[in-house]
Amino acid sequence: MYIIVKKSPSQLGVYKYVMLNISFWVFMSDIAVDTIIIPTPAPTRTIALYLAGLGSLFSPIGETVCCALSIFCVAQCFASLCIAFFFRYQSLCPNFRLFGWQPDTMHYRYAAAATVVLLPGTMFAIAIYGALRKENFNKMVLAEDSELASVLANSLLFGPEKEGIMAIGGSLSTYIILVVTFMVTCIVSIMKQLRALRPSMSGYSRYEMIPDFNPTTASTITISVGTLGVLANILALYAIRRNSAFSNAFGTLCQSHAVANIGVCAAFSVLTGGVTLLHPTWHSTYWGRRSGQLIFFFWEGSLFTHLFAAIDRATVINFPSRYSRIFGGGTVTKVILLVVWAIATAQSFPYFITSCSMTFDVTRFTYHHGEGLCGHITEHYTDFAVSFTTVIIIWMLDMSSLFRLIQLRENAPFRQTKRRHEIQLFFQVYGIIFTITTVVFP
Repeated sequence: MYIIVKKSPSQLGVYKYVMLNISFWVFMSDIAVDTIIIPTPAPTRTIALYLAGLGSLFSPIGETVCCALSIFCVAQCFASLCIAFFFRYQSLCPNFRLFGWQPDTMHYRYAAAATVVLLPGTMFAIAIYGALRKENFNKMVLAEDSELASVLANSLLFGPEKEGIMAIGGSLSTYIILVVTFMVTCIVSIMKQLRALRPSMSGYSRYEMIPDFNPTTASTITISVGTLGVLANILALYAIRRNSAFSNAFGTLCQSHAVANIGVCAAFSVLTGGVTLLHPTWHSTYWGRRSGQLIFFFWEGSLFTHLFAAIDRATVINFPSRYSRIFGGGTVTKVILLVVWAIATAQSFPYFITSCSMTFDVTRFTYHHGEGLCGHITEHYTDFAVSFTTVIIIWMLDMSSLFRLIQLRENAPFRQTKRRHEIQLFFQVYGIIFTITTVVFP
């Protein structure tokens, strides 16, 4: 939020406050989820209509209000996204008409105000009303039959609880539909405008739209970040080798992953940043083009090591009895490592061909694939398609591991706190990895 307020360009205007609104409600939603919703005990599998976690420190009324506020924050998060798309669509399509009627700026403001007030307020009221009705309902059932009350306590969709869940679920579904609709509409509008501008733009002018970088500053940042990455992965490699708990297939894969990361960071630091500072013209030579090939080699090694590590993790979580038969022997691990680095070698081998090799552009500080058929194949198929498919498979494996951890958490109440921290750590670690990968390897 500080960066948006203090560092954003003045040309953003009102949109700066739109982004600030999104950041604020995302922050509040994270606080609500971490303190109220995630600590909810296993019997209450909804989004915490009846409190646990932080809310359990208060009275029943305080619990209800605390939970309703968390639902309100999540609703406002979706509302802020809708407002952002309201604003963006108004900028993209100033002549938009709805059944012949053209809304003006005030109509967009009224719609934004209604989005902020009505739907979150409705969800807040539903949460309060549903909780109060459930309290009265439980008292009535307890007075009639205590055994029936214990059964209903573990029932998700029964009695007054059903109305609240359906109402809140319907409201959230409405928000999601609105956000997706506005997002798709904005993307379609942008694509139409770009398609209309394409005939008037030459290839050179489109290329010139990419901003130039200060090579010295960019090289210094690359060297600094790359050096930190090398040191961090060396420490991780040392810790893995010293820890006896990693004396298995997963530990070996972690070592391979650390080695690949060291190679990527070192190549960026020395062959990209260092050469740009000392001798930038060397990038245009045959041996200078090998920097991109080396980076791609280690990147593929890191990617496929991550894939097999995800397979290893999913196997031990979902099929623990079969894990020792699949990954128990050291021979299997050696074969996996051989396959990983053989794939990385095969993927990077075509870059020895001049028309396939990647050239580093100093002025824009980015790598460009070679032109022609060979460059097209390496860019779109051996690089993008393979990497994208592998990341999707890794995501699916990790999600299966996450769902299994949640099931184990629900079936083992006495280990609930430990499981909760494991799940939160799972989200945080892979969220950080995904963010860094997206930023560093766009």
